[in-house]
Amino acid sequence: MDPKVVCLSRLGNTLWFLGHTVDAVDARDAALRLAAELDHPATGSTARWFAIMLAVELRDWESIRRYAADLAGRADELEVKPIQTNMRALGGFLQVLDGNAGRGLARIRRSIDALKDEEHAPGHRSCIARMLIEACRIAGDAPGGIAAAEVLLGDGAGAPLWRAEALRMRAEFLASLGAPADQVAAELDEALVVARRQGARALEARAADTRGTLLERSRVHAHGP
Repeated sequence: MDPKVVCLSRLGNTLWFLGHTVDAVDARDAALRLAAELDHPATGSTARWFAIMLAVELRDWESIRRYAADLAGRADELEVKPIQTNMRALGGFLQVLDGNAGRGLARIRRSIDALKDEEHAPGHRSCIARMLIEACRIAGDAPGGIAAAEVLLGDGAGAPLWRAEALRMRAEFLASLGAPADQVAAELDEALVVARRQGARALEARAADTRGTLLERSRVHAHGP
């Protein structure tokens, strides 16, 4: 693969974790522009996949649809083995966005299961698990979201990247199921510790916002408005 395209793609995701959203988008766009100049399927599909992963973090569903349509129209890129699994998972995510949560979530889960014995790239399974936990949030599937968080928290090399987010989202799912406030707070406290240790300011801000929201909600429930 072309190293500049791949590094720019990954730089975009890294900058987002560090809290530099505008710079992240700029790096992503630069990677996509350079990939468009090259005729190399593995390079182009990699740039588009990491653009999709950034869009998941940004919750930019319009961009996800656009990148998915772009990939679907590139037969040479669809022959790249990791992209075949990714496209199945992405199709499931789009189904969830379109309101077909049951089929969409099942499709993403099958994509994860297909990678249990062999990943086609480092962190491949974790990328799809990150997509699954977001899909569970959209669908309001708390038990499924907790299970997806367990995949992220237990998945080898890919897990540390999203550990803080997996803890934060697990806390949200637990709270929605009526878990004790101290259990939810403990999850969020750990999420904050992990995010700060990593320097992941975007994830730290999310965890802090969630903690404040859930604690305020608990206060209101306990004492009334």
